[in-house]
Amino acid sequence: MAKEVINGAWGNGDDRKKKLAAAGYSYDAVQAKVTELLKGSSSSQASTNPFANIVIDSNWDGELNGYLQRYYGTTVDKVISGQIKGDWNAGMTGIQFGTGGSDLVAAIQKDLGLKADRNMGPGTIRSMQAKAGTAVDRKITRPSALAKQIKTNLKTKGKPW
Repeated sequence: MAKEVINGAWGNGDDRKKKLAAAGYSYDAVQAKVTELLKGSSSSQASTNPFANIVIDSNWDGELNGYLQRYYGTTVDKVISGQIKGDWNAGMTGIQFGTGGSDLVAAIQKDLGLKADRNMGPGTIRSMQAKAGTAVDRKITRPSALAKQIKTNLKTKGKPW
């Protein structure tokens, strides 16, 4: 998202604020990420990649939620809130069941070109698995190949996919 802003895709000034708000993004969070990206030197990925020190494991947990929240510029509380409970998310920790969905999930869905319904259901998980190049079973299990691949990608590429 922040890279799109840097590249001018979201306009400037008040126009940018309006467009981001209409798309469900927090202007302040996105702008903070833009500032963070523009501050660093591009000479070394380790020095510019905020995820370079991630410990890679195969758990979908609050830590992974926090990494993704930072990446997408949403509130970092390490919780995916307002989710529908199902066998597709039984392997996750750091998830809160209820209604309303999650800003993080909406951001992921938008990034993947999906309709942003704010719920990490089987369809969203399938798209994430396909994009990450892991086996597609429409579920997050424990251990999770998807969680491991996302952490690996964040650490090595600075992005989840």
